[in-house]
Amino acid sequence: MKSRLFLFLGGIILVLSLLMVGALVVNADTTLVTDTFEGKTDGYVPTSGDGWTITTSTGDSVQVKAAPTTANPSNMALKIYKTNGLQGSSVLAKRTIDNGTANKIQVSYNVKFESNLTQYLRAGPSLIGYKTAAPTTDITATSTLSTNPAAAPYPYNVQYHWWDATHWDSAPLIADVSVDPNRWYNVKYIINTVADTMNVYLDNVLKYSNVELPRGSVVSPLKDIDGLKRLDFQAVTNNAAQAASTPMTVWYDDISVVILDIPALAVTSSSPIANSTGVSVQPTVTMDFNQAVNAATVNNTNVKVLKNGTEIATNLYTVSQPVANRISIAFSSPLDYKSHYSVSVSTAVLPTNTLADALASNYTLTFKTIAPPFDLEEFSLTDTGGNPVGSVATASGKTIQVRAVLSNNNVPLGQNYAVTIALFSPDNELVYAKANSGNLPIANKVNIADSIAVPANVGAGWTLECFVWDSYAGMKTIYTTEIR
Repeated sequence: MKSRLFLFLGGIILVLSLLMVGALVVNADTTLVTDTFEGKTDGYVPTSGDGWTITTSTGDSVQVKAAPTTANPSNMALKIYKTNGLQGSSVLAKRTIDNGTANKIQVSYNVKFESNLTQYLRAGPSLIGYKTAAPTTDITATSTLSTNPAAAPYPYNVQYHWWDATHWDSAPLIADVSVDPNRWYNVKYIINTVADTMNVYLDNVLKYSNVELPRGSVVSPLKDIDGLKRLDFQAVTNNAAQAASTPMTVWYDDISVVILDIPALAVTSSSPIANSTGVSVQPTVTMDFNQAVNAATVNNTNVKVLKNGTEIATNLYTVSQPVANRISIAFSSPLDYKSHYSVSVSTAVLPTNTLADALASNYTLTFKTIAPPFDLEEFSLTDTGGNPVGSVATASGKTIQVRAVLSNNNVPLGQNYAVTIALFSPDNELVYAKANSGNLPIANKVNIADSIAVPANVGAGWTLECFVWDSYAGMKTIYTTEIR
């Protein structure tokens, strides 16, 4: 009984562990289209109920046919047959996509060329995008993959087309089309509707990265889209040479459209916590991200440390990446007490996953360091009537009252302390100094009052400063302030 209970509980723990691990690594992708054509009868013509609209010219056909091969063990696939003879005739198979609004969309399909590419072929479907904001117009792209032979020899290269700022660019995706009933190619696009770019893969190998989305024309670009509405597969007899050539047969299978759940790079936690106070003057600052960070982008150009809004020298700190999703900052010397620091991570810090977006904006972690062990809480000037004095220069030839209040934050009671109030000329000549010393009292507060006769020649640039020292751990001059 005990062993059974142990196995039962152990099984529960294992399942829970797997679920928790899965929650960390599994993205919630959403499949919009998955056409395998299995379960359809030989010769079946897809209908609107299947999400398809088929248009053919005389002699053309679009049918589901048996197509088992070693490379694609599927029993059924979509066969597009384009006849010859009639210039300007076409066959068009449109696949509707419902709810295709997303930042990242993957389009994938298998294609097989049974015959020479004698006609104009949109070997990759045209991407029909749309906008959700007004005007809510459809935006038609040209074919992403096509071939338009003017004459033999065949087979023909399948070109990938993209718009390069001012003109069309193209390059072979399938350099030498294999006319082979057993040769299937897998083509995949990953579309970024935010950046208006796409990655193109052939047989799961990245061929083109971050190229602009294809365009139907300069006037009608596939840009600023919010999603995909339709895939258009098409073959056309474009010219006399194609009309005089032989018919053409192309197969498609495993057509899928998937919304990819790829989160953008983001900071999930930090040490210290954002806006913390009382942070050690010798901290190691860390920031954890929701995914691995590209190590080549982790440096003190993209990660900066600032004090009171001003960058500190990069030789005072080191930026590192102790684990894949963490950035760490270590300082070569203690930070200043009671100071505001911030760490800024720019959008140039990139995720390792090239499909993920960078930080939405620069990330800033702000914190304030701890007060010193023996801290100057207040340092103020008043005239003999108790009125505040803003600067030493305004008190020329007068007597002023100096008040200093110090608090003990971390010095053991009974330690010696010394507080010196000093007046300096603009060329740093010591004009006046008075030292106050003693043992730290039980109350943990030290109140110092002093009366200073300010010389008549005092003017701009003169400073009144307070130097603090205590005997704890041999620290000297741990805080200095001034009133100008």
